[in-house]
Amino acid sequence: MPFRSKRQQRFMFATMPETAKEWAEGTDWAKLPEKVRKKKKKKDKNSTDDITKKVDTVLALASAYAASLKP
Repeated sequence: MPFRSKRQQRFMFATMPETAKEWAEGTDWAKLPEKVRKKKKKKDKNSTDDITKKVDTVLALASAYAASLKP
């Protein structure tokens, strides 16, 4: 398994040198970035949480409006 970043390579050689030597054989050192960041998850456009928030807002506004109509 090749290294994904230079940071991972330094960590592996410091903590598990035998495994790091095996990984070093399959690594393309020219393309190795300094650090790999985690990818952000894409948010679903109509997620359940968003719909629930919108419904709660509408219900709150409707109850406030109904309360204002009562004498």
